[in-house]
Amino acid sequence: MRSLGAVPTAVDPEKHDLLMAALSHLPHLMAAALLRVASDISPEALSFAGPSFRDLTRVGASNPSLWSDILAENAPALGEALGAFAGTMAQLGSEISNRQSMERRFQEAREAYDALGGILVESSGNNVEIAVPVENRPGVFAEVTTLMGSNNINILDLYVRHSNTERAALVLTLDADAAPLARDLLHVAGFRAEVLE
Repeated sequence: MRSLGAVPTAVDPEKHDLLMAALSHLPHLMAAALLRVASDISPEALSFAGPSFRDLTRVGASNPSLWSDILAENAPALGEALGAFAGTMAQLGSEISNRQSMERRFQEAREAYDALGGILVESSGNNVEIAVPVENRPGVFAEVTTLMGSNNINILDLYVRHSNTERAALVLTLDADAAPLARDLLHVAGFRAEVLE
């Protein structure tokens, strides 16, 4: 495993189940709940959804049979994670009108997000995201990532922002110092590139 770059970590079974509940299983339930809430507000609601809603609910399209089995097998730990989540949401709900409290909550969330998987912590800490709209065709992701790599630009993280058209956006997280060169290279190669705020 180490030869492939994996870092084995030993955890006791109960902690493993709780970690899976919080990091994998709970997000699937959250996606299902968000889709239900929006659909209940209006049958047309989903047609107005933007990228953030699509990003948050992507896993709601997972295999229903598979995920009903997975969730049932980890029900006790998932129940604990759900309780913690419900408590946190209730606390946030009580603070919505307090701007300072909300700012602090989002600052804490940003710091936690920056530490996801530890990958971004190893960079300078001054990172930017660049969205690269791409056509839905074979090899297009490889073109973008190869362009970055062949010019010694390190991609710290990446994800796909889907749309309901024939296009999507490949979002690259780069060191801020590399962003201007990356954008210029992408433009020369025929890609639009937008730095996300």
